[in-house]
Amino acid sequence: KKLNWAETSHVSNTAIVAPKKLDDLVHKIVNNKKIRVVGSMHSCAPLIACEGIILDLSAFDKISIDAENRLVRVGAGVKIHNLCEALKPHGLAVGTLGTIDWQTVVGAVMTGTHGGALSIPSLHEFCQSYKLIKADREIVEVDREADKHLFSAMAPSIGVFGVVTEVTMRVVPMEYLEAKLFVIDFCDLSARFMGYMRENKYCRVVVYPSLNKATIWVANPVKKGEGVARGATEMAGYCNFRDEHEKTWLEESLWYMKNGQYEKSDAKMQQELDSQMKRLSHYEGVYNHVLCKERNNGIPHVDIEFNFAFDTSPDIIDVVYEHFAKNRMPYYNFEMRTTKRDDAMISCCQGRDAMWIDFQAKASDCEEFFATMESLLAHYGFRKLQYKDLVHMYEVVPWRWCRVQRLRG
Repeated sequence: KKLNWAETSHVSNTAIVAPKKLDDLVHKIVNNKKIRVVGSMHSCAPLIACEGIILDLSAFDKISIDAENRLVRVGAGVKIHNLCEALKPHGLAVGTLGTIDWQTVVGAVMTGTHGGALSIPSLHEFCQSYKLIKADREIVEVDREADKHLFSAMAPSIGVFGVVTEVTMRVVPMEYLEAKLFVIDFCDLSARFMGYMRENKYCRVVVYPSLNKATIWVANPVKKGEGVARGATEMAGYCNFRDEHEKTWLEESLWYMKNGQYEKSDAKMQQELDSQMKRLSHYEGVYNHVLCKERNNGIPHVDIEFNFAFDTSPDIIDVVYEHFAKNRMPYYNFEMRTTKRDDAMISCCQGRDAMWIDFQAKASDCEEFFATMESLLAHYGFRKLQYKDLVHMYEVVPWRWCRVQRLRG
């Protein structure tokens, strides 16, 4: 069997079909009523659970770069890190990146992957067209300008219109980034959060409620070597947010927590935090090496990600702070980022700049905890990133979903 990253869902290897050519792929689509497409199996939600076949499009791995016009055509089997490396010699980069880069590009687009920058939209906003195979074998090019309504609904839609085999995307000039990590008290975060997000191109907040601490990670573009001249460490490759020692300490923290030994649990969290600060307080590196912080795969968990209007951030943080001042979270941290608004039909960021708050837990602890947080925050009009929600994956996305259904016919 094949297990997803979060260790919450699996499929039989016998259900996976890997066509090598377009004609073979079309044949599989036409002759099977129920189909899912597997990417990198990163989602903790049961996206690949299927009574029919599961398509593996790894063979569709072509990359075509138009450096002059800053466009790239990417096959459905291309992983983000492969695209980053292909673009690098041209001085180009992917428009935005999440915290990992071993997802497929198309899978990341279809599931609403976003970065952590208030001035940059989600990954689907960089797409210009999709090559789509419909259930009746028709192959169409869905273009941003020529078919605005269907294009708007294409992502993040997890492929409800058919199988996407290629996507054309805008790319951006590659940057070197100077990154810094520092710690503040959680109780001070609500007053400072919006400023951090506005004053830095990239910003990510990780909160440890039981320690009353929040790490603030910021990164900004520099010319190569500028950060080093200011005392930054030069990173030759990927810079993992947590190294193997730190991951082990956090796993130990969870074990102590599970067994009610909270002082020992907090001590392990503090050990991890102190180590992180020694490694990551100030460094410089290439764009994708700095932004993709979990090249070593992180610690498997499930998560639920809430999206709020950015201007409500202080209120949300205050409510969460007050809750965890009275209730211990069954995990060591949660994460906060921001994303620029877009106009995709069912995007969580449709029509508003957004703040994301991502709660995490082991699968065995998630259901009650996630339900509690959902109830606590319901008043503030959140939108959920469905594809990261193990418990409520199959709820209908409320905003504009009816229009998507009409477009499907």
